[in-house]
Amino acid sequence: MNQRQEILKEMAQEVASLKGGFEDLDVYETIEDLCNELFSENPAEAARSMYFGEISGWNSADGYRLNAYGNLEEVDDIGEEIDGQEEDIVDAWLELHEDSRDSELLERYHNAGGEYGLDGDEEDDDEEE
Repeated sequence: MNQRQEILKEMAQEVASLKGGFEDLDVYETIEDLCNELFSENPAEAARSMYFGEISGWNSADGYRLNAYGNLEEVDDIGEEIDGQEEDIVDAWLELHEDSRDSELLERYHNAGGEYGLDGDEEDDDEEE
């Protein structure tokens, strides 16, 4: 992932922790990390999740997450998934921080090449209506 994608992931995690959403971006670096975090109390559930899941190798993908059925699945390119949700992530983050458009995280995002959430965006939206 590039710097812009890392910042977007940070924004998505903040939104998810405060109001939910972006569960599909909740990715663990290794299978062990996922199992330790999500199945520490129930190892049998971890085994079930792996058996019915879709993994082709042990820690060979970019990341791992649970699918809609609670089974383990590989994530091949989380950066691409983040790019596909960029505008939604920035909009949701700005909604949480309406009074802080000058925040350090937003500035880092723009410096890394992010194009959403600029001050002129609101005026453009009004003109289109």
